Amino acid sequence: MRSLHTFAVQGPAIPIASRQDLRAQFHTNLKSAPDSTVLVSPKGTRVTIGQLKALLKSHAPTAPPIRSMGGRAQ
Repeated sequence: MRSLHTFAVQGPAIPIASRQDLRAQFHTNLKSAPDSTVLVSPKGTRVTIGQLKALLKSHAPTAPPIRSMGGRAQ
């Protein structure tokens, strides 16, 4: 598993209690927050929004290639 910690994340943090809380907070105040905003889990793990975005992007499923519907190439 990839680690989110490439450097020490310091500063004031927004506590996140659960995945549902993260989703709710994202739709209210995290959507426009800068990537440097720090989040903290109930276990004390600290991560920036930028680190979280990068991790989620690296695990995002990729779309299958688009196949031709049998039309003639021009």
